Amino acid sequence: MTSHSTRGNSRYLPGNVRTQLGKVMARRGLLCARNMPLVLHEGMYSLDLSESQLRQEEVGLVWRLCPRLKRLDIGVRRGTRDSLSTTALAQLLSHLPSLLSLNLQSCSLLNDATLLPLSSSSPYLTSLTLSGCSLVSDPSLLAIASRLSYLQALGLAYTQVSSVGLTALAKGVCAKVLKVGYK
Repeated sequence: MTSHSTRGNSRYLPGNVRTQLGKVMARRGLLCARNMPLVLHEGMYSLDLSESQLRQEEVGLVWRLCPRLKRLDIGVRRGTRDSLSTTALAQLLSHLPSLLSLNLQSCSLLNDATLLPLSSSSPYLTSLTLSGCSLVSDPSLLAIASRLSYLQALGLAYTQVSSVGLTALAKGVCAKVLKVGYK
């Protein structure tokens, strides 16, 4: 027996156990800055935080603790997520190069300037949900259309996108495989 106790410190749990624990805690809205370092880890590839309260501190921990994320859901199903600053969102979007799927549904402060880094930093994105992000408009779609060649699904309901942005998508690098949703 060792002289120090590891009891209560989940960092000593195997990665797969920490991943499952993190998923359960996230689903129940229990993840916070205090416990995220105990369950999130660099081996995680998928994270659904749609039920969790997120602030700038938690968002910073996501990209620091889980740099290899392929799927991230921080969208909300009911109401809006207005607790995230544009700075926190911009940092998050610029630090996850492996992302394939990203749900930002109803992140009410997400705007074009915040979204622009995503088109450069996550070039392999195949699915992006921006529905309910009412500040997103044509400049975001122009960047997406010119850089995200693997994009297959894009949710745009309740955004400020006009025919200019949609035309750019129709002529963009992802035009042959992209399905745009407005629901």
